[in-house]
Amino acid sequence: MGASGLFQLAAEVASCLPSIVDTTVTADVLLQTTGTATADELQGTFKTALDGLVKVLPNVITVGIGGLIATAGWRWWRRPELTVASDGVRVLPSAPNEQTRVYRVRIENEGRQAAENCKPRVDLEIETDGDVTDVSTLCRWAERDQPTRTTINVGEVAEFVLLEYDEHDSRVRFPGADGSGSYAKLFRYDADSGRNTDSAEPSVGVGASQLTQGTAREQRVTVTAENAGSVTGTVTFDGEDGDLNVEVCREQ
Repeated sequence: MGASGLFQLAAEVASCLPSIVDTTVTADVLLQTTGTATADELQGTFKTALDGLVKVLPNVITVGIGGLIATAGWRWWRRPELTVASDGVRVLPSAPNEQTRVYRVRIENEGRQAAENCKPRVDLEIETDGDVTDVSTLCRWAERDQPTRTTINVGEVAEFVLLEYDEHDSRVRFPGADGSGSYAKLFRYDADSGRNTDSAEPSVGVGASQLTQGTAREQRVTVTAENAGSVTGTVTFDGEDGDLNVEVCREQ
């Protein structure tokens, strides 16, 4: 409840205090002058006090409900609002003597309050020639310690690493949540039977052509936050001749 609501509530309660005080004084006078008070006299005295409280009670309830609504409205107006930035993906070119490009997804806070504990993840299911490649993992924010959670202040843009693309062998790897240098495991299974088709341990890389030419069952990134609604973006892959283009657009 806001400060104005509290002042109004206090005023309403205070308005009934004179009748309560008068009632108390009346009862005290009866007891002092007569030494006793009849049941009818006491009943009438306290009925007067009760009438005063009943009269002010609706106003008290109205002020209380109004305060709750005002508080909820204020919190809604002040809420954080996450979205995929207009330039949804930023590509970091290969460093000298390296052939790995890094693709980062850009998340912006368009609200009026910092979004806390923002946590990104990627979920992909792509079918190619009867096999489905599946990857589901938390992502890491592009910060010094590469955390899986971060705070995005009002008007700021934060980036998390979606994937790394090796230009030498045209393979894609998804950084894992276990720290720098770790990669998420990709699972493969038959599209019809659902049986695992990996003959050994799940791999950590997939050919870029499988992403660009396969049929998408699920291709999305999601960012959740402690004090804001989640934002989901659809991932699309495109490219040929050793190139890879990635776009992320917010789902409506």
